[in-house]
Amino acid sequence: IPVQTQDLTVTLPGEGIHHIQPRDFDVPGDISSAVFLIVAALITPGSDITLHNVGINPTRDGIIEIVERMGGKISLSNQTNGPEPTATIRVQYTDDLKGIEIGGSLIPRCIDELPTIALLCTQAHGSSIIKDAEELKVKETNRIDTTA
Repeated sequence: IPVQTQDLTVTLPGEGIHHIQPRDFDVPGDISSAVFLIVAALITPGSDITLHNVGINPTRDGIIEIVERMGGKISLSNQTNGPEPTATIRVQYTDDLKGIEIGGSLIPRCIDELPTIALLCTQAHGSSIIKDAEELKVKETNRIDTTA
């Protein structure tokens, strides 16, 4: 299908019918949705969950690094490098999470998950600091105000 682009405009000419052949395609789970289950498992005694086929695009996987830095029990297996990298994520209850500083280049990799990450930080031993997250003020709502 021919596509024309100019600046911020994309045009699909619709020149006749193009027959697209069917094929199987797996759509990975969104890590932004998985974060609720990840955090719940980390802070709920006895939890041990496995999430299959979750997208771990390196521009969106900040939650994994944050959990690891906090000492959380999280592991990846069955990693793929297809059009969208995926993995099976196992998360277990962790009673000794530690507070950390979250900022800089890590923020864009977890911007949508930060309100839930803030909840996780309340369950850690020691203080946590989240900085460089000004973008949260101009989302659909001011997420910093609604999280605090």
